[in-house]
Amino acid sequence: MLTWMVDRRARLSPAGDQGGRLTCLSWSITAAHEFTVSDGPFSVEYLHWGSGQYPGGRGTVLAAAEALRSDGQPENDQWPYMDVNDDAHPGYLPPSTVTGPFSKATVRLSGVDVDNLIRDLASDRLPVIALRVTDAFLAATGGVIGPDGRGADGHAVAAVGVAQYTGLQDLGVVHHNDRLVCLRNSWGQGWGVDGHALITEAALAECAIGSFVIDPI
Repeated sequence: MLTWMVDRRARLSPAGDQGGRLTCLSWSITAAHEFTVSDGPFSVEYLHWGSGQYPGGRGTVLAAAEALRSDGQPENDQWPYMDVNDDAHPGYLPPSTVTGPFSKATVRLSGVDVDNLIRDLASDRLPVIALRVTDAFLAATGGVIGPDGRGADGHAVAAVGVAQYTGLQDLGVVHHNDRLVCLRNSWGQGWGVDGHALITEAALAECAIGSFVIDPI
């Protein structure tokens, strides 16, 4: 009953887990970077650290974009992600194992409407979506997120596909011909279905803040 208009999950590694750290932006950008250049896995930790060296600081698109453009990312095994870490500690520095090479890319603003997400995915770009978290997003019951207000607290995820529900009967919040965007989160395999969930077009319109894509240098 789902017709996939575009689906990029097969080209991606399993969804990761940021743990209790505020690193969702680095996780999402890394997934988009790996997808765009067909390489990796890249170091989420290095991108997160590097973002702290630029105006805006960690957790902001401006700083992450500059870190990705100027410094890039090494392979993940040079600095694997740490589940627990004090980002503010003076000793939070790249280890001696970080030697490169460094893959660099640029960030380009895009549109968060479903038609634009389809175009980006079809052109081999993985959109990173900034959104506000709703209760429905937190639960992702059955792997589906329906409308639940504007939400609160900013978060970043990657859009990895778009499907259309072709069933004739309503399934909860999903109706005939609804389009759903498949989101890849960084909260581990227990969120949604294997770390992914489908969000309805109406729900996305309510809670979305913006979207951008990664272009290789």
